[in-house]
Amino acid sequence: MILSKQQQLETDRLILKRMNHLDADDLFQMRSHQLCSEFTDSLPDKSIQETLKYIDNMNKGVDLNKWRIWVIEEKTTKKVIGSISIWNLIEEENSGELGFGLHPSFWGQGFMSETLNEIITYGFNKMKLSRIEAYTAT
Repeated sequence: MILSKQQQLETDRLILKRMNHLDADDLFQMRSHQLCSEFTDSLPDKSIQETLKYIDNMNKGVDLNKWRIWVIEEKTTKKVIGSISIWNLIEEENSGELGFGLHPSFWGQGFMSETLNEIITYGFNKMKLSRIEAYTAT
């Protein structure tokens, strides 16, 4: 069984934490940006209410042990710049899949590499996953 209480994590420049309604404005900026949904199966959020519903749904899944998801907060500004998850957990295979997004104004600065290193370590060491997959659009 894939069990591990989701923890707040920290890197040199970032805090990875549980989503909450205080993050809604920053998450809405990312989730409503056309480029952030270009390679996903979701549409951009059209209202802050959609983002609040998303936060509630994501936290419900965490509480039910369906996935782990964190917002990516820049330490110096306290701004939420993205999110990352380990989802599609398959107990029989002891595996999960990475999902992530970053607001385009933060692309090319190494934030996602920093985040991925921390989350992959968490997945293998804390969740004791045997395999973590990620798919990219090319």
